[in-house]
Amino acid sequence: MFINKLSFQNLRGLEFIALDPSKSLNFIVGPNNAGKTTILESIYLLSCSKTFRGTNLDKMILNGKNFFKIVAKISENTVNISICLEKSLKSSKISTINDDKVSTKACLSHLPVIPLCFGVENLFNTSADNRRSLIDSGLFHVKHEYLSKLQNYNKILNARNKSLKNKSDSNLSYLTDKLIDNGMLINEYRTRYMDELSLHLKKTLTELSNNSVLYSDISNASFCYKSGYSNEPLKSQYGDCLHKDLALGYTTIGPHRADIDFKISDDAVKDVASMSTQIILSLCFVIAQTRAFHVKHGHYPVLLIDDIFFGIDDKNLAVMIKLLSNSGAQCFLSAPDLYNEKVKEIIGSSHNKLFTLVDMKQKGS
Repeated sequence: MFINKLSFQNLRGLEFIALDPSKSLNFIVGPNNAGKTTILESIYLLSCSKTFRGTNLDKMILNGKNFFKIVAKISENTVNISICLEKSLKSSKISTINDDKVSTKACLSHLPVIPLCFGVENLFNTSADNRRSLIDSGLFHVKHEYLSKLQNYNKILNARNKSLKNKSDSNLSYLTDKLIDNGMLINEYRTRYMDELSLHLKKTLTELSNNSVLYSDISNASFCYKSGYSNEPLKSQYGDCLHKDLALGYTTIGPHRADIDFKISDDAVKDVASMSTQIILSLCFVIAQTRAFHVKHGHYPVLLIDDIFFGIDDKNLAVMIKLLSNSGAQCFLSAPDLYNEKVKEIIGSSHNKLFTLVDMKQKGS
């Protein structure tokens, strides 16, 4: 599965953009605040009907315009489909596949994406919310039924939090029992998925350390899924936390508090690894997700990597580009224009492509 055409109108600060991407690496290069991330975000929007940071979609519309529209032509095996997302001011968004209205779930299924940012936040210093989101989106792509399970858990969680906030005991016990049952189900899905990812990550790290002495130390890198619970019986855990939950007005334990604990040997990655190593490990984790996806579906998701040159030296960059080139996934990568010549060197005579915002704007005008 890959995008062979992408276009959009009136998105953030860009009036019109159109490109014919490569099946492999696609570099989006331009000045700061020129719209590089917007191009990556257009693909994410098309897939998930939301932005990277949950921005109100009306605010994504270019100033002075009253709508935005994103269209991608996608090749799935021997079938070509068109996915479109339109949003007018103060109106509901409309997603279509081949002109038929569809749900966000259908768009997610036909255009699976995995986003990763190498800017100020990376996988190790971002919030637990973002790490959970990465788990949940990857898990949905290999177990489509997981989305409805997670939505059901969140619905019960919101109801319990409302009862806690209102200091209402009338249905708190019932909601707690329902939350325990549904929370156990969420953790079962996540635990199985993380066990599978662990195998793929180990394989990726072994390949990396075998090919470069630079990474012999990270062959011992691993992660542990932290469920949001202790090892005590769940009923007693919720009982022990009830006074605290009532005081705070929300539920303090459960899968919505889960996280991933990344380590090299016995030390936390963020404490002992350089920025370059953190970036390489982040990428290895995402590649493990693409491999899990490939095992399930026989093709790869699209990777969206923002600010790829952030905090990385030339040696590590070469390794990262090789990892991405060998991943089998179509990749969209943003970079400041000061790396224009570096990108040209990377691309060489390969099938990878470079798109500069200046050229794309001129073609669209």
